[in-house]
Amino acid sequence: MVEILLDLTSGEGFVLSRLENVQFLRLSDYNERTPMIYEPCIFIMAQGKKVGRFGDRAHVYDANHYLTLTVPVPFECETFGEPDKPALGFAVHVSPAVVTELLLEMKRPKSPSETAPLVMESTPLDEELADAAVRLLECLRSDERARILGPSLVREIIYLVLLREPGVNLHALAT
Repeated sequence: MVEILLDLTSGEGFVLSRLENVQFLRLSDYNERTPMIYEPCIFIMAQGKKVGRFGDRAHVYDANHYLTLTVPVPFECETFGEPDKPALGFAVHVSPAVVTELLLEMKRPKSPSETAPLVMESTPLDEELADAAVRLLECLRSDERARILGPSLVREIIYLVLLREPGVNLHALAT
């Protein structure tokens, strides 16, 4: 992932990709705790670390953990990058329509939960999800591949997250 993101990004900060619902991040310095708002997304880091703080909880996402954000809320974020090892990652924006469509295809309508869904959650990145992330990044090297394969790879990543722990939180987008 690191090699691909180094090739796909230039400059600093968030960078648009060939798909409108995927953005890259590249930061070569430490960015102190700053208020921000992300749209609902799945954020996967390849290198470096980010710490999102919402309320009294800190959510670390790095090369071993991804972040799921289910609603646009203000939170504080700190980014750890270095000039020779920039923080590299990407966000896959998640829409309520895609979540609803996938849940219906999975024949898993939103089930009532005993607890309120978490707005933000950091979860270990497993091999299957990491593989899908690499395939998405690879396809974003080419306009044609991004146009043809990109949307299905984005859906695959959202689907895989729906199957995992933070998927319950994404169900809230379907309502």
